Amino acid sequence: FFSRPSPLMVASMDVTGSSAAKKEEASEELPPLTSVSAGGHCDKMDPTAAPTVDINSDAVDGVDGETQNSVLEQLLTGIFGDVDLRTVSLLSMSTLFMSLGNGATIAAMPTLCRDLGIGPLLFGATWAQVPLVKVVSNMPCTYLCMYWGRRPVLVFGRILEGASTLLKGFVFSFSSILVVRTCVGLGNAANQMSSTLVLSDVSVPANRARTFSSSSVAMNVGKCLGPLLAGCISARAGVRMVFYVTGTLGLLGGLMSLAVPETAPKEVLDKAQAQTLTDQVSDATKMQYRLLQHTQMLSGLVVSLCASATVAGLTYNVLPHFLMDRLGAGV
Repeated sequence: FFSRPSPLMVASMDVTGSSAAKKEEASEELPPLTSVSAGGHCDKMDPTAAPTVDINSDAVDGVDGETQNSVLEQLLTGIFGDVDLRTVSLLSMSTLFMSLGNGATIAAMPTLCRDLGIGPLLFGATWAQVPLVKVVSNMPCTYLCMYWGRRPVLVFGRILEGASTLLKGFVFSFSSILVVRTCVGLGNAANQMSSTLVLSDVSVPANRARTFSSSSVAMNVGKCLGPLLAGCISARAGVRMVFYVTGTLGLLGGLMSLAVPETAPKEVLDKAQAQTLTDQVSDATKMQYRLLQHTQMLSGLVVSLCASATVAGLTYNVLPHFLMDRLGAGV
């Protein structure tokens, strides 16, 4: 009985032996545990070793350092969309410094003209000089933006306007004020046309309002802080020091516009350079005529004309002299 195994025991031993052999073969075929290093190489892992964490690594929760550094960029993109943040930021900072000079001029010019013996009538003429120059120079500045590009006209206009604000501190007669105000109007026309075209180039109808909003906010902040700055400086150092300080800030804003890149498409510049001046004037005249044929556009222009005439006359001429004569107010 014990010398010869039964057939059932033989079959059981065969099954057990084959299972053990298969497990041994499978263990030999399995590769060792590996880990993938930062350089893409596979290294053997020790299953008995404890896991380690590199506290100096920039990766957190599976996010690498580059992704973490782009969080601010993603946040700004979420707010402003696909707006060209670099161009808009540079232009807005330059606009802020330029607007400080404009706001200070509104507050300090009445006192300066009063010290020079210039009455309300001639004082109104000095303010009318700027829009008069802009009426004449707006269209030529637009042609130059189409022919030379936006950036040269922008830099020229902002540096000229900042230098003109600085020169207001050196005027001693009505004629010298007219000359300086003429330069202000020319620089403001070049600045206004070029900056508008720059913002239009880097935007599309879907994000145009967001693109223009930052520059508008910078301009209004500058015009708000400018009169306050003028009052503080005038109370301590005299009215002429206002123009020295704000003119220097305006020049700094003009120099900042050098960092604004050229935004005009190459095909637009090539087309403008291929046309003669007569063709450009003819195209502009036809465009203006088509705009004036629209009733809504014509109504908007009339409302803007009336509002500008009344607000400018009240803010720049009547109100300053009323405050100085009746209330004894200064800068």
